[in-house]
Amino acid sequence: MSYKTILVHIDHSSHMVQRVRAASLAGKNTNTHIVGVAVTGVSHYLRLSERTRQQGRQVTDAMHDEVGRLHKSAEAALACFEDAARSVGLPSFECRLVADDELDGLSLHARYSDLTILTQWDPDAPAHPMADDLPEYVAVSSGRPVLVLPHRHEIEALADNPLLAWDGSLEATRAVHHALPLLERAGKVDVLLLRHGRKPTGSNDVAGADIVHYLAHHDISANVIQEHDRHSDIGGALLACCDTAQSDLLVMGCYGHSRFQEMLRGGVTLTVLEKMTIPVLMAH
Repeated sequence: MSYKTILVHIDHSSHMVQRVRAASLAGKNTNTHIVGVAVTGVSHYLRLSERTRQQGRQVTDAMHDEVGRLHKSAEAALACFEDAARSVGLPSFECRLVADDELDGLSLHARYSDLTILTQWDPDAPAHPMADDLPEYVAVSSGRPVLVLPHRHEIEALADNPLLAWDGSLEATRAVHHALPLLERAGKVDVLLLRHGRKPTGSNDVAGADIVHYLAHHDISANVIQEHDRHSDIGGALLACCDTAQSDLLVMGCYGHSRFQEMLRGGVTLTVLEKMTIPVLMAH
């Protein structure tokens, strides 16, 4: 299996080149087509212009100028993407300018890709005020897998030693399925069964045996790891297990919640996206 189409988020951040490199690693064959998508954000101004007209006021020249500036900025980002794509030797790529905001624009185009590559929210980088929700939003809204890169670490390899967070859920099942192109060429695959509220049950766990059996049919040899979460911090426990196993990729389901729910009780997805130091492939 392989990813035939990979979407890469293109902007002016220092992380853009890293995404292009990750796309090259994830594709790893001449049949993979890389789509660089830069969004203008003009949809916000178009909505504002329509609201202004409805109120009987004229749309200002300054607003028109701002829309033009946003287009030029996105075009410049795509020019940088072309340079990066050629520098890493991408065999097939295209530039796509989208007149929408990051959340909805990327989610829409992600639906027509096998994988979308984004970067973990960087609090030190100037960005859209909702950019911290971008990976989770795209995964939930597009129904497609998202590969999220950490903002503080360079990616030299991808999926040499991945770890699968397995709980038998629909989200985890989809994540494993979408990760197969990477898992099939991994040197070592760990399947983590993280228990909450009780101790590990031993090596004959049915769920662990089932997923290992499934992976074996794809010629993937997997090792089951069972851990007991004693502190009700599943996200933190997942990342700690990745560190112990020296994993270079975490594969997990994306459990989308409203921002209000996350504020009240936190969430596995939120914790991982905030504290991750390795790439995370997630699906909803």
